[in-house]
Amino acid sequence: MVETMEIENVEQEKEKSRSDRQLKTFFSTLIHLEQLKLGKGTSSLINLVLSLRIARSDLPQLHSLEFDIPADWKQPFDSKILRYLNSYPSLCALHLTITGPRTFSCNTRGAEKLSKIKKLSLAGINADHVATVSLLYNFDSLESLSLDTMVCTANYTSLVGALPTSLTSLTLKSLSVREFDSPDIDSQPCDQHFPRLVNLEYLYLSEGTFTRNLINPLHRLPKLKTLGFGRGAIMDVTRLEELIIGPNRLSRLETVIFDQVDGKIGWQIDGDGDGMTLHPDHLDDYNHLGPGWEMPQFFPYLGRDFGDDKVKELVKKIGEAGIKVEGTIHHAFEVYDAWCMEIVMCEMGQVMEAGNFDEVRERHGEEYVKELQANWGIEDEPCECGECPKCMEMIEYFDCMGHI
Repeated sequence: MVETMEIENVEQEKEKSRSDRQLKTFFSTLIHLEQLKLGKGTSSLINLVLSLRIARSDLPQLHSLEFDIPADWKQPFDSKILRYLNSYPSLCALHLTITGPRTFSCNTRGAEKLSKIKKLSLAGINADHVATVSLLYNFDSLESLSLDTMVCTANYTSLVGALPTSLTSLTLKSLSVREFDSPDIDSQPCDQHFPRLVNLEYLYLSEGTFTRNLINPLHRLPKLKTLGFGRGAIMDVTRLEELIIGPNRLSRLETVIFDQVDGKIGWQIDGDGDGMTLHPDHLDDYNHLGPGWEMPQFFPYLGRDFGDDKVKELVKKIGEAGIKVEGTIHHAFEVYDAWCMEIVMCEMGQVMEAGNFDEVRERHGEEYVKELQANWGIEDEPCECGECPKCMEMIEYFDCMGHI
């Protein structure tokens, strides 16, 4: 009764003695399998799954196949390698990942079209999207297409201009490099081609793929219900309001996706809401983040007003207008607020150790000082013993937090 399976790194020395017959017998038992993912080190399995004998006789319920392009495939690979996918009775989704300097491209035209594949995802593609078009030529019935490249600000212009009008979902992703105060990146907008895709209901945009006048081409997509923005793919708040909730907004829009955080987060917020803990690999830098963790950024990028307060207000307005807001933006708010609070607490700790609340009053007002004093049970005059429970609690807390 297995419905989902993921296999990786099975081609070790001791496994090479397995015959194709044994592998075929293995697949013949998976009659209920619906989703199959073959990762690295599974070349023999990939070749078997792409063979006619498996496609015709086994895996009758398989509707989603995902695999990494094997390193031993020639480049550009011949589209005939994929030709038997049409023989799977239920297969409709294909996810391909490529690594290294290779490209998604095909040197065979006129081959049998993979008409059963309605959903295609290509990850790891390089900047040569003209070559990618040659691969897409083999899929003539696509309804959903996702493109993800590891280059910065991918040039999807020519590719989008050649996409079939049958698409109802289009996802464009690239590696964002935008940082605070960084120079503007080389944009490669392709929004001039969006009006061709009149059946789009879902559109997800990466950094640099659209212009400030995005609202004009999107108005020519009568079925658009979901609009997503990837990390770094931002407009100023005024433009976003016009696009989403303004008088000339997209009339059929139901959901907006803001993915403003990529990867893991440097904070973990305790369930009771009373404390904050750091990742175990925490480094004593200004951002309090361990390796591989990053801070969500809500800074005005080169004149685009994308500060956290503005974005929070925008998200609130969008919700009040009856439109769902999804994506990492919500987690980003939690993380950013917790990080800002730690900075405040560290600053307060330094002041409290000196017993001088004047600076606190100047920054945050008298009410904040009273609340702070009530929470810690202290007065303006410093305690000099340094040994009572309250002193020890403060010393331990701010020794931990006071590394700014």
